[in-house]
Amino acid sequence: MKKLALFVIFLVLPLSAYAATEVTFTWINPNTVCTATVTKSCVNSATLTDTTLNTVVSSTIPASTTTFTYTPTGGIPFGWSHSYSLVLNGVDANGNAVTSDPATVTVTNSTLSPPTGFTATLQ
Repeated sequence: MKKLALFVIFLVLPLSAYAATEVTFTWINPNTVCTATVTKSCVNSATLTDTTLNTVVSSTIPASTTTFTYTPTGGIPFGWSHSYSLVLNGVDANGNAVTSDPATVTVTNSTLSPPTGFTATLQ
């Protein structure tokens, strides 16, 4: 009798991992990264913005980074949809600050999380 109850628990536990808690963004930076010796015509950082909330998520992402993980406050519930933009910040050939056009993406959580605590008992 215990084998059936254990089977149900092991069957349910992996399903609970579908609840979303973070978003991982990835990108390719085709530009030269600024260094101590390269100070012009280069990228020195990236800025990620949640354009749905008009909120800057991070303005200090290093230029050499090509991935960023964001954990929204309160998690990511079913039906959640937010748009994001990523811009590269750099310096032009004259030493002036420049910003790239934004790359944009919309993230939607359309996966309904299964119930938790589901068990069965033989009588």
